Amino acid sequence: MNTSGIFRRQLSTFATNSSQVLYPSSASDRTQASRLVPHYELDAMPTPPIDNLYADYDDNQTVADFQRDGKIPSDERTMRGLIAWCLQHRQFNALTWLVIKGGVAIFRNLDEEAVQNLAEWLVTSPPVVALDLSGNEIGAAGARALANAIRKNTILTEINLTNNAIRDKGTIAIASALEENQTLKKLVLNQNDISGVGAEALARGLMENDTLCELDLGNNNVRSAGGRSFASLLEVNKTLTRLKLSSNQIGDEGAEAIASVLGVNKTLTNLDVSHNNIRDDGASALGAGLEKNHKLSSLNLGNNRIGDDGASALATGLNKNATLIKLKLGYNDISTTAATLFANALTKNSMLATLRLEGNHIDDAGVTAFEAAMKVNKTLIGLSIGQPFYCDGDEKAHQAINNSLQRNMAEKYKPGAALYINLCLRICTADNQFDYVPDITTVIVDQLALLNPKKVCELGTAFYTADQK
Repeated sequence: MNTSGIFRRQLSTFATNSSQVLYPSSASDRTQASRLVPHYELDAMPTPPIDNLYADYDDNQTVADFQRDGKIPSDERTMRGLIAWCLQHRQFNALTWLVIKGGVAIFRNLDEEAVQNLAEWLVTSPPVVALDLSGNEIGAAGARALANAIRKNTILTEINLTNNAIRDKGTIAIASALEENQTLKKLVLNQNDISGVGAEALARGLMENDTLCELDLGNNNVRSAGGRSFASLLEVNKTLTRLKLSSNQIGDEGAEAIASVLGVNKTLTNLDVSHNNIRDDGASALGAGLEKNHKLSSLNLGNNRIGDDGASALATGLNKNATLIKLKLGYNDISTTAATLFANALTKNSMLATLRLEGNHIDDAGVTAFEAAMKVNKTLIGLSIGQPFYCDGDEKAHQAINNSLQRNMAEKYKPGAALYINLCLRICTADNQFDYVPDITTVIVDQLALLNPKKVCELGTAFYTADQK
């Protein structure tokens, strides 16, 4: 039986969130939506109440069909056009009906008027829990309109505003709204030209917020001032679990500020400060912070400028840390000297599951050190110490590392999961979607490290059953 299609669909569960943005999409979700928004009688709603038909929509028949019998478009483009039509003509009841019955809505290419109308609709708390407005260039004016909706909406839990040019003025408006919002759990502001001024406003707003769990500020320009602002937030915040500050030029000063509160913060589990021009001083501070931290499970320091001194401090931190599961240090300036210290740390650390060191300067002696360490280590399931699609060194040493990783996988996830993992790896490498080196490191292994072993076993058993048919 060819089960590659099944496997590929399952692999999507390990990918980052897609652009599926609005719920509900299933019967059970619609039932949940009716609980969230009791004033909508979901099953009893009549044909969508559209007041007028307009000839300016390029598919007027779609509108007519929708008005007459509630026919919902089957393709994304037509669905998107109908949603835009409803917004343009302020057909809010019809839009709500469309979202409830169709289960998906995609907001793209919105003009200023449409954004204003969307914000007005959101104020009524329609059954929308996740909103994706990425790539609409709504600007500061659109952000201010949405801020009013965020302040009053009682249903939304996720908002994605990636690439919208909201800049500091728009960010300040949203930050003010967060002081009053009590439902939002995830906010993505990636690629919005936000500086330290906007970052400070967000940190200040989140000090008054006790619901937001995930904040993505990647690809902005908050610099060291932003790092200091979020350090002040992390010192007192009790809800934020994931913070992404990649590609923000926070440098050593920003990294040092965040590191200084890692021993105090009790909630942050995932910190991404990759692509930030962090050098040895910042990495050394983070290493010292790991010694005192008892919550962080994932730390991404990839694509910085960390040398042996900073890496050595991080390895020392691993000797005392008991919570970190994922550590990414790919594409820095780390040599075999510091890599050997990481290998030694693996003989003492009993929690780390994935370690990425690809793109550094690790020679055969480093590979040998990891080979020896993996004979003792029982928890690591993913290790990358070579270049993408290429790895020098003794092939026997690499195979020995492979065998140790497989042993740890089998022990942690049991036999059914071993087949699942191998199939995932085979599919990924066949599609050239991920880096592949002889020591079996992929994004899949990275994600497995954070999954409940019981869940992985269930998936493995399902794949095994499908493979036997």
